[in-house]
Amino acid sequence: MMYLTDVEIQQLIEKTAETTVNKCLCKGKLKTTNRNDAYTRTLHLMKNYNAMRWNVEHSDNQSMTSTKEMLRRIDNALEIIKVECERSGERLKLEAFKMKFEDGYTYEQIAEKLETHENTPHNWVNQILRKLSVYLFGVDAIN
Repeated sequence: MMYLTDVEIQQLIEKTAETTVNKCLCKGKLKTTNRNDAYTRTLHLMKNYNAMRWNVEHSDNQSMTSTKEMLRRIDNALEIIKVECERSGERLKLEAFKMKFEDGYTYEQIAEKLETHENTPHNWVNQILRKLSVYLFGVDAIN
């Protein structure tokens, strides 16, 4: 019987998740219409990411446990997406995403800084949001 190391298991999980996300994105199977769906929840989480991070860092309140857990999940998922973007030569997608949600830039400002068409950052951010929603909410993000 062959046993996998922890690193091999993590790599297998990441590759499986990446393959699933990419297949769903290609087939258009990610939900984007319902106000309560995983994509919209992910969008709202990212819009409030900095505020949640600040509250966790400046609060000694034990009720922050679920917020801390969600921030950890977001950070872990973004790290996987970062590796995927670097592997596929799409580093600017993640940079636009971070500029939007971490730095608070508008799409117009992002386009100017990245020297791209004004619609491109919006498309890139939505692509990253769809991937992130699958990592955060699993099958709930897939039709």
